[in-house]
Amino acid sequence: MPLRKAGRITTGGLILLVLIALPFTPHPVRAASIPAATPSPAALATAESGAASDPILAANDDATALNPEEDEGADDEELESSDDVEGGLSEQAPAEKEKKVEKKGKKEKYEEKKVAQKAQKAIEKAEKERQKVEERLTKALEKRARALEKALTAVQGTPAETVIRRLVDITEAELDGLLALLTAESGRAPNTASPESASPTERPESAQGTAPASDTSATPSAGTTDDGQAIEAALKTLDDDLLDGILTQTILLTYAERTAKAQAKALEEIAHLYERWGKKAAAIRALKARVALDPTDRDAYRDLGHLLQVGEADQVAIHLYVNGTPVSDEVPPLIKAGRTLVPIRTIAAALDISVDWNPVSRTVTLKNGERTVRLTIGHPTAEIDDQTVSLDVPPEIIQGRTLVPVRFVAEALGASVDWVPEGRLVAVIRP
Repeated sequence: MPLRKAGRITTGGLILLVLIALPFTPHPVRAASIPAATPSPAALATAESGAASDPILAANDDATALNPEEDEGADDEELESSDDVEGGLSEQAPAEKEKKVEKKGKKEKYEEKKVAQKAQKAIEKAEKERQKVEERLTKALEKRARALEKALTAVQGTPAETVIRRLVDITEAELDGLLALLTAESGRAPNTASPESASPTERPESAQGTAPASDTSATPSAGTTDDGQAIEAALKTLDDDLLDGILTQTILLTYAERTAKAQAKALEEIAHLYERWGKKAAAIRALKARVALDPTDRDAYRDLGHLLQVGEADQVAIHLYVNGTPVSDEVPPLIKAGRTLVPIRTIAAALDISVDWNPVSRTVTLKNGERTVRLTIGHPTAEIDDQTVSLDVPPEIIQGRTLVPVRFVAEALGASVDWVPEGRLVAVIRP
């Protein structure tokens, strides 16, 4: 039949339909009946290695948990680092203290060295002064001996011969009386400012006179007006050279045991006496001896400048004195724009200044142990210990000599300068 043909179902298809139509009911299973899975050690190792190999887990996990040995090492390093810091702090204080002690020790050594150098300079200065005194006395003896020989020949057989012979071995007390008599005779009060002249008993034994008191008739210091006039007349017969050689040198020799200031005071008196007698050359020499004995006496330079103006014809020259000693050079000092320029080497030795010349930069460097002064030829500035200062007149070279402004150089190196316009005299004085 057609219908039957169309609806014929095979046996396999029927079975399939039946299975589809039946409901699905799962078989009940109890969870407790399933045993818990216990991973083996190998599985655990595999899991751990797998987790460690996972880059995401490795990035998120704590590194110290993965490697405890490294963590312990890091802790040790941190402890060591902390110990180092604490140790550095603890050692820093002793190190700084040691540096301070070392610095203090160096400073003390430097100060000791300076004191020793200063003491050595004082010793050297005293020795130089002693040598100067010896040289001055030796020259005085030689000069007086020559003057006596000439004078005694010139006045032989006259009243002046007796006076001159008595000056040879005159004592201090007798010379005190002679000068008092002469100054009183010339209208000046005798000099009593020096304590040494008060009494022979107040002076050292080596300086005391030994002449008997009864022998006053033979001494040139007998205190009568007639004696004073006779002695003055006898001395006036001598020319300036002989007067300086006999009376001035006798003062230096007889008063050698007195202080320099006391000797200078006596020379001041005798210089004024010579001037009143018209013996200006002898007066100038006496004042030169006076400034040599007491270089710090500014009045002595003033008096000397006055006599130089009166007694010397050459008023163009500049008279330069350094610590009481006249100094000169082939190239004389000159005045330029109101400032005196002098050859530097002329005053360097007298002031104990070292001089260094740089021909390339044309710079002269001056040192005295305390300061350094640099001057450049033609430059209107100079340096004092690296500090730049202005100059009124720059240094210059004349006939191969370096001339510098004397006041600037002297004052920069601790000296002072006096200018006596009357005699065109420059006095450089260093204490």
